Amino acid sequence: MAYPRLTDDGRCVVLDLHGVRLAEARPLVLRVVAEAARQGRAQVCLIHGSSTADPEGARPTIKRMLHEMLETGALRRTSRRRSRCRLNCYWPWI
Repeated sequence: MAYPRLTDDGRCVVLDLHGVRLAEARPLVLRVVAEAARQGRAQVCLIHGSSTADPEGARPTIKRMLHEMLETGALRRTSRRRSRCRLNCYWPWI
């Protein structure tokens, strides 16, 4: 497994998931978001890379998983910004 990169500037936690396997990504994201909340961070930026899924969407990707987590409420947030390779989430605990 490639190691994810995690940075924290005191306000925003950035988790770069490049090289992380899909099965490893979900629990890692949940742990990082929970710890960010515990530490009082207002923003978590999840960098997932561009999706290489087929057009029919049959192949699961980290990008799709993160978007589904947001849509289903697995990751609570007040707002989000999407770009091609990154997902910024803002939480209400600040």
